[in-house]
Amino acid sequence: FKGPICADEIGVSMKSSSMVKYHFEGSFRSTIAEHIRVGFITPNPKGFLLGFSSMISGEFMTIMVSNSGHLRVVFDFGFERQEVIYPDKHFGLGQYHDVTLSRKNSGSVLVIQVDNYEPKEFQFNIKASADAQFNNIQYMYIGKNESMTEGFVGCISRVEFDDIYPLKLLFQQEGPGNVESLGTPLTEDYCGVEPFTHP
Repeated sequence: FKGPICADEIGVSMKSSSMVKYHFEGSFRSTIAEHIRVGFITPNPKGFLLGFSSMISGEFMTIMVSNSGHLRVVFDFGFERQEVIYPDKHFGLGQYHDVTLSRKNSGSVLVIQVDNYEPKEFQFNIKASADAQFNNIQYMYIGKNESMTEGFVGCISRVEFDDIYPLKLLFQQEGPGNVESLGTPLTEDYCGVEPFTHP
């Protein structure tokens, strides 16, 4: 039984062929102020952490570690494809990182916070008539998506999209049918983040 302790600590050890896919059910969700969180460790500075996509609108968001070890966020919410690189930090050194992304000011500002550092804000020039909504989100991918041959190698934990915790759902007994792991079977892993205890 998964108790309420540490829903956010659940992690998964990813191999290059592993992938988790979550299907947003019910009425399609469109967002203008997402709250996204992902924790990860990798010794190998490259790979796809989280992705969201819509076949309906063609809009998407991808969060990844670039080959140079930087955090890279690429998205297209209908007002041109945007790419943001989080500077000054190398993410491929085998340390645990906790990344939070959110949007504010009607979706025109992306805020990225890494670990306990000051949040960095990225402002986008969106024309007043443009739609900054992320429309009709259908799928969330962890580790890689269907178009990729090689996925992220390392540990991914604490995945959260607004009120959805896909890894928690994945490992629930009798979990819902709209989240599945594909490729190499996955095992639960705390990613070296032990639930905090005093000696």
